[in-house]
Formats: sequence, structure tokens, C-alpha cells
Amino acid sequence: MFNYFLHILDQKCGNYVCVQLLQTLNIIFENIKNKTALYYLLSNNHVNSIIINKLDFSDEDVLAYYISFLKTLSFKLNLNTIHFFYNEATNDFPLYTEAIKFFNHPDSMVRTYVRTLTLNVYRVEDESMLRFIRDKTCAPYFGNLVWFMGKHVLELDASARAKPVDVDTQKNIQDQYRVKLADLVSSHLDDLHYLNDILSSKVDMLNEVLIDHLIDKLFVPYYIHSLAPPDKYIIVETEEFVDAVKQQPLMNGDICLFLLTQVFLIIHQTKLITPLAKYLLGSNVPAKNQVIKETQLRVDVPVTPEDENEVKIENESNDILDLKTLTCMNITDEEKEILLSKNEADSIRSRCLESIYNQLAIEKSDSSALFGVCLLYAISENTSLSNEYYEGFLTPIKNNDCSSFVFCDERNELIDKLVNIITAASEPVCYVRSVTLEMAIMLLKKLTIHEEKTYISDEHIAIIFNAKEKILTLLRQFFKKEEMFLELFEDEYNEMHREKLNVQRLLSDSTLLLPPAHSPMTGIPLSKRLPCGDVERTRHFIYSFLLIRKLLITYEGKEESQLPLVDRSKCFVFDTPINLNGNDLITCMIIAENGAKTRRYLSIISSQLVLVEPHSRFLGWGVCKLSCYLQDAEVTKIDNETKTLHITMHNSKYKMTNTVKLMFDDHIRCNAARQKLLNGRIKARRKQLNQIANLLDMTICETNYAPCNTTQKPRHSLRSHFTDVAVHTSNSTQSCPISLKSTNSDEYSTGSNCSSVIHSRDQSPCTKSINNQEFSNPQKASISQEKS
Repeated sequence: MFNYFLHILDQKCGNYVCVQLLQTLNIIFENIKNKTALYYLLSNNHVNSIIINKLDFSDEDVLAYYISFLKTLSFKLNLNTIHFFYNEATNDFPLYTEAIKFFNHPDSMVRTYVRTLTLNVYRVEDESMLRFIRDKTCAPYFGNLVWFMGKHVLELDASARAKPVDVDTQKNIQDQYRVKLADLVSSHLDDLHYLNDILSSKVDMLNEVLIDHLIDKLFVPYYIHSLAPPDKYIIVETEEFVDAVKQQPLMNGDICLFLLTQVFLIIHQTKLITPLAKYLLGSNVPAKNQVIKETQLRVDVPVTPEDENEVKIENESNDILDLKTLTCMNITDEEKEILLSKNEADSIRSRCLESIYNQLAIEKSDSSALFGVCLLYAISENTSLSNEYYEGFLTPIKNNDCSSFVFCDERNELIDKLVNIITAASEPVCYVRSVTLEMAIMLLKKLTIHEEKTYISDEHIAIIFNAKEKILTLLRQFFKKEEMFLELFEDEYNEMHREKLNVQRLLSDSTLLLPPAHSPMTGIPLSKRLPCGDVERTRHFIYSFLLIRKLLITYEGKEESQLPLVDRSKCFVFDTPINLNGNDLITCMIIAENGAKTRRYLSIISSQLVLVEPHSRFLGWGVCKLSCYLQDAEVTKIDNETKTLHITMHNSKYKMTNTVKLMFDDHIRCNAARQKLLNGRIKARRKQLNQIANLLDMTICETNYAPCNTTQKPRHSLRSHFTDVAVHTSNSTQSCPISLKSTNSDEYSTGSNCSSVIHSRDQSPCTKSINNQEFSNPQKASISQEKS
């Protein structure tokens, strides 16, 4: 069969025939399960002959099926089948060598298939095959891979720096600009994940070559020297190194921090991460010294006992290399002076760390500070890096222990920088985005909290407290003039508790590389841009206040007692039995979307709107079919429908909305139900606004819009908030009936503890009846009659 296939390929019958043949081979090898049949097909070297056959790869279909065929073969590789593809006698491995020719193909699918194939090859633990890859293809393949990564990095840097138009005004050009930047970031992330997969294969002979290429040709010349440009002592170490530095332009500091953070978030290989962390944080012993690597040759001369003692003392003290040690090296005096000067400079402070500290300053943009904080956080979270390299620096100092290769004053300076970011976030002029503040607080907690114990000075706590007081002053002003303050407050509280900030997901967002946007028209979430307008400024400072307040509560060791405003876990759950004795009931019909009508009873219990049906077994009890807190319910009455109410229920936690259309027996009951719901909504909102006022440390006089006048008749401090209560009578309201069988969109449909009987039994619901006694009194009777 394979001879027949080869004969067809030699006839040059055209690309259509080649596509069909490759498709047939792919199907055969994909579906074959029997080992004996597989070995038979792979014998006689026919498959390798098909692989090396010259095909027209300019045809996309031919290339696609060819690469798919090679990938399918790679999944059949193991210790038993590897020698069908790798010929040790001829030292040839066509499956691998032909595939890596397409490693940088423009088509992302082709690149993905090639990378999958290489990973499948690396996972086969065959020494002779791996030795062939290391000796013949490893250096050129990894070298080209790293070179193209460097090229992509420079393209990313150039794209992030270029800003031809204002991104807030030119939407079309802005979209093209952001799409290109997003593609470059996505491509770089794919490269890093691929490198991590190779390093995770734990093939030492390949990892050593790859790590050398990454450090010498990517991380040091592009990343490290962008943070700390090389001085005259470094660029004269080796000729190759000098040429590399002269050819590589320096990148923007923000881009460099952004890319380094991704490295520490994605790659978890000790042999690569450790030297990179030493470069960044500083070390008394350089992580990778070109002078020692190129020229360190010990002279075979007798060493006296005195020399041995001196060397031993030097090793124990971890001091820098002195002239006594340098005399043992076969290098010139100039190189000795360079090495000594370099070690002295590194022992004082890492220039990279100094550059990171400079980036943490907030001036008119927080981009540098955000990336700097993310980098330090990623270093501390990388599990492959031993904590001895940042012990006492990115960890709390216990028992005043300052033993670390970085000094304790550097840790204190870092805490100062983070506290300054919190202070800057409290200024009326917003320069700090919510995500930057949240990252700074996360890193500060990592530095100062360990096992529920805090290690921070009272001075720093006082500064953070003053920042909270500044924000309180702003929030009090917003509280007085913003009618939707309660809704904004609940939205931001739910946003803060929705999920923990994922740093890796955050750093995959290419919009962070753009200058911080102000306009919501950019489509960027508010947490990742600066606020625009009073409403967004209110939301921004509410979120900042909640973050700082939570931090201070943690430092004080207290438990949260004022938030949330409403415990939504106590909301009645679907199909929960409720004791209705003593509660006013109003008969109504729920009109479904298809026009079907279902009889229900409306009641207000524990500040909740509840629609129930009679219980089948217990007299005076009902079963909850729909429930909602009154402050989340919006009641709308249409003028030409005197017996109908539209109730819109907002789920602030999950940002979902349900609309129910209720029809009552007559207009009297409809008006009575509307009035009860409005009064209950006012009472619930007034209670919550009082809670917020207490949270903001506001007095009764401060909560009024008008100036406080003690001679006037006393009135409720928050009365002005409820003049309209969001009741609409527009004729354009459209009904959107809710399904009677599903209430999964509300949070009360989950977490039922079946204890809602206690809700109605022990708590006192709104028992104030409406003025129309002829409507309310008959409904207090048992609803068992209605069942019939």
C-alpha cells in the first residue's frame, strides 16, 4: 500500500491527489489501535519516505494535511516506536527535522501543531534520540526560537510606544491599534507557555541549552539591560557580548516589567527562574558572570594552608571576591579590576531593583507602578523559586530577623512605596486605578501579614488611616448629591467580593500597555481605567474605600460587623415553606410570556416581596415561588391597565434582572399592592442608607441635603433620598414575564438551608394594613379555601 502511495507521489499528479493521500494516511494512523498493525505499517521505512517527499507547501491545504499527518504520527511515539522514525545508524530523524522547519509559520494552527509534535518527541525518554536532537538540531532550533521571541518583543514595544491618535476619540483606529497589540501579547504568551512546557519535560540535556539561549540572548540583553542599562565595566567582558549590547535597543520600562511579570507567572523552572531573580533582586554572588565563564582557569600551583583558611573564611562570610581570590584566576589585571568593580556595585544594591523602585512612584500615571507591583508579587508567588532569595524582603520579618541577601531597609522602602500608592489613591484627582490599588494592597498584605499576625509599623497604619479619612470626605459629598448612591455602593461591594483578582489573567490584558483611558467608550472596565464623570468617580472611591477599610480591619484583627448591608443568604428560596399566619395576603395572577395565568398570593415578609401558593398539607402555610428584597424591586403601573403591575427585580450580586407581570382582581387591590410595595421599598432603602451613613461616620445633620437647622421640626435624616423611589408610569414599559418553574437567576435559588420557617415565625414582617379594610381583611383568612 505504501509503495503504491509513494508511486502516486512520484508521478506529480497535482495537489488535489496529494491532499487526498495525506488525508487518507492521517485517518489510517488516527484510528489504528492494534500495536501489531501499527508496527507493520511503520516498517520498511515507507512512512519516513513519505515525510521527506517534496510537496508543494505553498498550497495551504497540502501544508495543513501534511502537518496534521506529522502531528498524528507524533502521538504514536514511545520507546517501542521511536526507532521506526529515528534511524540511529544514519543519524536521521525526518519526523522531527521536517516539522521544525515550520516552527515560525504565519499560520497559528501550523505553529501549534509543530510545537505539539516537538513536545511529544521530547517526552520520549530515548537517550540516543535526545542526544541527536541536542547535538544536531537543539542549538539552531532554540536559537531561532529565542531570536524570533526577541523580535516579537521589540514589535510589542514599538506598538505600545506608538500612539498615532487619541485612543479616546478615534474609535476605528483605536480598535485596530488594540487588536494588533492584543495579537502581539497573545503570541508572546503562547511562546512563554511553550517554553514552560519544554522545561517541564525535564530533559536536562535540552533544558541546559534552552536556558543558556534564553538568558544570554533574551532575558539579559532585552529585559535586564532595559531596566538597568549596562555600564562601561560590563560591556567589555567579551566581544560577542559587546556586539549584542550594541545591536539591541533598550525597551520601555513599563513593557519590560510587563514581560518580566509574565515570565515569573508562567515559567516554573528553578534553573531559569533563580538566576533571573538574582539579577532582579541583587546578589553578592552574580548569577551568571561572563568573565568567570569565559576565562576562569585555575593554575596548578601548590596552595598553602594559610591560603586555604583565607578562602574558607571568605566563603563563610559570603563577602565579595577580593584580590586574593582573583590571583588564582588566569585572567588579565584589567579583567580582575572589572570583576572586582562589578561585584562591589552589585553588593551595594541591585540596579534592577533600584529601577523597579523608581517605577513605583506615582506621578501622572500608575502604569509603571502597576507593573512593578505585579512583578514583585509574581516573584513571591513563583513556587520554583526558593524563598531564601527574598526572605525578609517579600515576606514578613519575624522576630526582627533581617538575614537576607537584600537589606531590611529595602523592605521598609518597599512598604513605603506601597503605602504611598494607597495615599495617592485617596487624592481627589484620580491617577491610581482600582486595579493598581488592589495589587498594592495584595502585595502589602504579603509583606506584613503571616499566620494572622501583622508586622507593620504604627506609622504606616496611621498613613493608611489618613488615606481612608480623605476618601470618606469625598464620599460624604457624593452621598449628599448622588441619588443612586445605595445602588452604586452595593454594586461595588459585590464587585469586590465576586472573585479574587487573578494576576495572570490581569497581565494577559493588552489594554494595560496603553496609557490609562478616561472614557467608557473604550470598552475597558472601570477598574482598569480612570473614572469619567461624577457617577464613575463615586464608584471608584467607593471601591477604594472598601479596599482600604478591609485592610485596616485586617490589621486591627477585628471581624466585619457592618457589611454587607443586607444578608442575602436569608432570602426565601424557591419551594421553601413559609408560615403566613398574621401576614397580609393579596390575591393576584402571574401572566406568563405565552399568556398563561397562574394564581399566587403576594405578601411582604421580612422586608421581602414574596409570591406564594397554598401549602398542600399545612393550614396557614404557603410555598415560596418567587422572592425578592423590597429595595431591589421596582414597581411600574401602566395607565391604561388599571389592574396590572410590572415588578422588575434587580439582582445586584449577579447583575441580572427579572420582570414579572401581576394582574389583580380589581383596581383597588392593584393600588393597595402598589402602595404596600412602595412603602416597604422606602423603609428598606431608608434603613440601608442609615447603615451607609454610619459607615461613613456621618452625623444626622450631614445626611440632609439642606443645611442643618435645629429650630425646625425634626425629620428623618435621609428623607430626601426617597422623593421619587424610582416609580415609573411610562406607557412604553414592556413586560418580560419570568418562568414559573425556574428562579435560578436569583441568588436565593442557591444555598437554601430550609430554615426559612424561622424567618416568618420569629421575625415581625410589615403588618401595617392598608386603608382599604374591605380588601385586606378577607385575605387574612386561611388560604385553604383557595386551594379548591
